[in-house]
Amino acid sequence: MLKMSLDKEEDITVIAEHLVEACQDFKYRLGNLVEYTKCRAGLLDTRLDTVQFKPFISRVVTECLSFAGEYGVRIDTRWADAVPETILSDEFRLAIVINNLLKSAITSTPAGGQVLLAIGSDTRESITLFLSNREKAPEAVISKHWYTPEQPTGEPSGRTHGLDQTVTEYLVEQIFGGKLVFKTRQDFGPIAEVSLPTNLHLLNDQ
Repeated sequence: MLKMSLDKEEDITVIAEHLVEACQDFKYRLGNLVEYTKCRAGLLDTRLDTVQFKPFISRVVTECLSFAGEYGVRIDTRWADAVPETILSDEFRLAIVINNLLKSAITSTPAGGQVLLAIGSDTRESITLFLSNREKAPEAVISKHWYTPEQPTGEPSGRTHGLDQTVTEYLVEQIFGGKLVFKTRQDFGPIAEVSLPTNLHLLNDQ
């Protein structure tokens, strides 16, 4: 049990920081539940936001740092030069996708390891998110369950892996019209690669 005197500013600050982290986690848990409900109901509505892309990614990664710290895992973010400064997308849903993939990669990474999030853009119409936990594994064992690892019998995961996976695939493929690919590479081991349009408005008009 956490014991501290609430008449000290530093103690109140610590409690406030824990509350902020808990609220951020709850925000994404609730978002997954809402999106899962929409998925089952076949609702494909979108909200368009002008997203300052680099600050947005930095914020989502920062929100995952405490979670990564619990597993003793670091997050390394790398950018290609051609990544656009702004994109037109559904900001919160995009945050859900990145949060889900990051947390799932983190839980699949041994303590002391590192998750790589690389962001690139081959064309002006799309961006690519590349996630890897840099742990070598044979091709035969790589599947969509890389980022939804099985839990030992009798040990609850504390996270709804199946729901997260369903929501991530639904958002990437049905809402954003993108692609979500799971594969392995000799230099990076198991990876998840996500391709998304930079202008969701143009996609919706087609």
